[in-house]
Amino acid sequence: MQTREELLQELLLPAELTDDQFIEAMEQLRVANVNFHHRDHIRLAWAYLRRDNPPVAGENLSRCIRRYATHNKAPRKYHHTITLAWVRIVAAAMRLTPALESFELFAAAHPALFEVRLPWTFYSAARLDSEAARAGWVESDLHPLP
Repeated sequence: MQTREELLQELLLPAELTDDQFIEAMEQLRVANVNFHHRDHIRLAWAYLRRDNPPVAGENLSRCIRRYATHNKAPRKYHHTITLAWVRIVAAAMRLTPALESFELFAAAHPALFEVRLPWTFYSAARLDSEAARAGWVESDLHPLP
């Protein structure tokens, strides 16, 4: 039987939350792991970038995702370089379409963001799959990140 906390977490679906509510729910660990997918990672990066400059957004997203992974008993799922690469990729897309105020419009304008393996366009598998990249920032080796 589920605990009350588990039931409450499952009620929080990212798509039903405003951007600020989504950030708050993630920071408070109130979104169930089963309800958090790649699209939600991108939205979280987008929401932080709308609120903060890219370096601060990267720090906030990194802290949030790392804590979330640990909370869900999967700390090895956190990958520092991939997290920060996504911040840079999303920030570049935002610069291309600065007038888009909703995530849904932004997502529709940038479907490539939903290709989970997009960071491997910039990194070799050997570099991105390394422990150094998982634990800290590693520069891309195939193409420069935006």
